[in-house]
Amino acid sequence: MNSKKVILISYSGYPFSPTNFLPDNGLANLAGSLLAEGYKVKILDYNTPQLVKRLFPPELSKKFVPFIKKVFERNRVSMIDGWKLLQWEQRLRSHWDKEAINIGKELCQMIEKENPLFIGFKLWNGDGYTGTVTLSKVVKKYFPQLPIIGGGPHVDIFREYILKTSPYFDILVYGEGEHTLPLLAHYFSSGKGSLQNIPNIIFRNNGSFTLTPQEWVKNLDNLPYPVYDPDVYLSMQGDDKKIKMFVIDESRGCSNRCFFCIHPVKSGKLRLKSPERVVGELKRLKDKFNARIFRYAGSATPLKILRKIAENIIKEHLDIEYTTFGHTRGGNLADFKILKDSGCYAMFFGIESGNQEILDKVMNKNIKVESIKNALIQAKKAGILVAGSLIYPSPGENKETTRQTLQLLKETMPDSAPVQFPLLTPGTTWG
Repeated sequence: MNSKKVILISYSGYPFSPTNFLPDNGLANLAGSLLAEGYKVKILDYNTPQLVKRLFPPELSKKFVPFIKKVFERNRVSMIDGWKLLQWEQRLRSHWDKEAINIGKELCQMIEKENPLFIGFKLWNGDGYTGTVTLSKVVKKYFPQLPIIGGGPHVDIFREYILKTSPYFDILVYGEGEHTLPLLAHYFSSGKGSLQNIPNIIFRNNGSFTLTPQEWVKNLDNLPYPVYDPDVYLSMQGDDKKIKMFVIDESRGCSNRCFFCIHPVKSGKLRLKSPERVVGELKRLKDKFNARIFRYAGSATPLKILRKIAENIIKEHLDIEYTTFGHTRGGNLADFKILKDSGCYAMFFGIESGNQEILDKVMNKNIKVESIKNALIQAKKAGILVAGSLIYPSPGENKETTRQTLQLLKETMPDSAPVQFPLLTPGTTWG
């Protein structure tokens, strides 16, 4: 094929969180890597307010909203209400399926125009996954020879099972794709080489599945900058599609081995961008898009590194605000004050439990309750909003462990305490 074009697509189904409206840093990173190798890229990110209007149009909303208001006013759900809600769900599901087919046909028009080497879907969970399968089915019907690639966290968890259940995907990319996608583009454009030699992919091979060895990006500073330019990232055109809050992956991976967490399995060991590179990304986005709101993506960045980044932000006089995951070990008030002065607005801490035995034996959290307490208190003293997440009820939970967790919350008083249920994710120790 002579084409040097690639189309990357994200379809989340009905947006389940405001974060769906943020620009997708993963797709922007992949676009940067492909562009650096001479390929042309279009990003079709359907996760916009316009998608909400398509999936829940005014004619449905006018009928549904008065009904649901009556249910809430009564403060109870009757058998008849439950039956009506079930009917509404079935009606909405049917509508969503039809819209996914329509969007698939619109995507085909883009494919007809661009003639790409391949298209790549980010695979979401829930409605996003089933909707993306529908999109891929429509594309395969009209373009049976076009390679369809799936990637993203969903692949890291379910791997070849996706190929078993969804015949429309030809190749899956697991782990990191910045090196893999340009290699796939070269493979399809040249017709030379072997899929066996491309890392981080899963494909069908003579009735079975081949999973090539996993490779990580060793030096994050060497990655091309993510690309959000409107001529590449089409939903960045205008001010009504994407919230201009950008996600910065200041680190990747995690060296901890918490029994409940998939992160070290899918993202490898902890790797860090230099503070200079992180601040460089912040400055580029601020200058190009007048952005001043950011979120760090790394879940295990050491506090001393966050402090160094913060010191560089202050040195560069960047007027920004950002949120970040927080470590619960080793922090003092001075560290958190530097973060606050640099624009750190909020921090998300994984408390999980206030019982030391659950933290040690059930979760392998490798943290002391006293360290959790100290980090949350010091961050709040510095003026940072604190979210302390819990996993409850954990295996081994009882009245006493519950009391200890509640006591920890009373002593630290986080501004938010989201509660997660103990999810059994394939690939984790719990799973």
